[in-house]
Amino acid sequence: WLTCLKTRESRRLIVEHIELWTNVKGTLTGKDLQKLGLKGKAIGDALNSIKLAIIDGEITTPEDEMNYAKKLAME
Repeated sequence: WLTCLKTRESRRLIVEHIELWTNVKGTLTGKDLQKLGLKGKAIGDALNSIKLAIIDGEITTPEDEMNYAKKLAME
């Protein structure tokens, strides 16, 4: 049913509620993202974006996750 939601923001809100019951998590940590050059709020935003990408099926391996994080760091 998550894929039926039109916007990423809608999915993000649903994910926040789902996280109350499940632990959707990637392999990267905030420290990993710091090493890529992200700081402050950008780290939390990147971690949330990674969670959404995992749920959406965009990220399926740790390598996918690292590539996705590197892309976020370049933005």
